[in-house]
Amino acid sequence: MLKNEVEELADKRPPKSTPPAPGKPPTLYYEYVVQHTCPGIRPGPDEHGADCNLSRHGCDGYLGDGPLVTISERILRTQDDEVVQGWSFTGVTCYPEAVPGRSGEVADKRIAKAFKVTKFALPAPTWDPPRTDPLVNKPVYFTTTFAKAGYEPNETRTIPPSQMLGHDLKILPELKNVTYHFGDGDQHGPTVDTGGEYPDGNITHT
Repeated sequence: MLKNEVEELADKRPPKSTPPAPGKPPTLYYEYVVQHTCPGIRPGPDEHGADCNLSRHGCDGYLGDGPLVTISERILRTQDDEVVQGWSFTGVTCYPEAVPGRSGEVADKRIAKAFKVTKFALPAPTWDPPRTDPLVNKPVYFTTTFAKAGYEPNETRTIPPSQMLGHDLKILPELKNVTYHFGDGDQHGPTVDTGGEYPDGNITHT
């Protein structure tokens, strides 16, 4: 099995399992184990520590670091982890590190990908009075707002459960701090204050 085929085992659903519902995983799932590919092995966990030349050298000349391993699977019920169907062979692969422990879980890679493709709103500073105002030696009030495009602090992005194997995933950006640089060597912050317009803003500079 190629690496992508092995990774896709995480999304494999037993034949009699219901599809994921919002906030709920599938009713059944696969559990996976690997063992060295050697003559006479049986499906399931390797209880005898089998090792042989076939396993050690079976991946020579192929992609993947090996060793050549055999993947076994069995079906369990999600509600109580009761075994529904015993071990059977799934296939062999040179990518033992890519074999998931089970199906029906939201893997770290899936969560990381959802975070990576989420567009976050960029900060858009404004000031009052505007730069075109001829006032001199008067305090300028600074405000940190956010662009309309993307998710800003305290705005939640909800990932559809259909993309997360029935699980709910919410991404909520949080403002850690802001530092205001005034262009004359002075600055204010770090602070969580986003400022405000005249006369209520707390971030001013003359």
